Amino acid sequence: MLAGSLVFPGNAMAEGLPFSPGEEIHYDVKWQMYKAGEAVVKVLPFEEKKGGPAWHFELSATTNRFLDTFFKVRDHIQGFVARDFSGSVGYGYSGRGKKKKEIQVTFFPKTSTAAYSNFEEKREPIKIPRGCFDPMSSYFKMRTFDLVEGQTLSFPITDGKKTFLQKGDILGKEKLKLKSGTYDTLVIAPYVNHFSGVFEESEDPTVRVWITDDERHIPVRIKVQVVVGSIYLDLRSYVPGQKFRAQKEK
Repeated sequence: MLAGSLVFPGNAMAEGLPFSPGEEIHYDVKWQMYKAGEAVVKVLPFEEKKGGPAWHFELSATTNRFLDTFFKVRDHIQGFVARDFSGSVGYGYSGRGKKKKEIQVTFFPKTSTAAYSNFEEKREPIKIPRGCFDPMSSYFKMRTFDLVEGQTLSFPITDGKKTFLQKGDILGKEKLKLKSGTYDTLVIAPYVNHFSGVFEESEDPTVRVWITDDERHIPVRIKVQVVVGSIYLDLRSYVPGQKFRAQKEK
């Protein structure tokens, strides 16, 4: 549902990636202050793609009966990234809400292009820059960088229809208290001028992400302010990936 909103760049972490297969992040979704649904982000086992094994990321988002009346969501989003995390190699979006979508974006690294399709709609491939990420994988790309207060950061993203340089400001540090715990966080504000859908319909839309100020860089709260009001994704529970579970057991 919100994967396309999460795009933040920076300097690569020297100590390696802060996630591994087996990781699960569960969110409670709220509209204004009402419980509206849930979302789950997972790192799945590596999947074979053209060129070798690829990272496999997944987001499932579902609204409850209360929000279904206004804005029904049944989203399943997948992103695939090269093993060395040099860029995306695949993307899929399946929506079964009020508007049905079956989007696939195929990446062609050799020609630096990506091709979009949605059911019978197929578009000609577009040129993309090196190191380009899809909307789903941008959530994880964000977590692989050093995040320094006061910086304005950027990196390229594509949805198969257009490519743009997404920017985001690191606003500062904040201690955030949620039902799942209290977290030391960095607050990040992505620019939303390239976002489509409800963002285009909103007079002054904003997105804020609270990400843990540690080596994991876990997004614990995401707030979207648009024409329909404030939407929150608040961390309910976190399951570390296999690599980090193994480290803890040693």
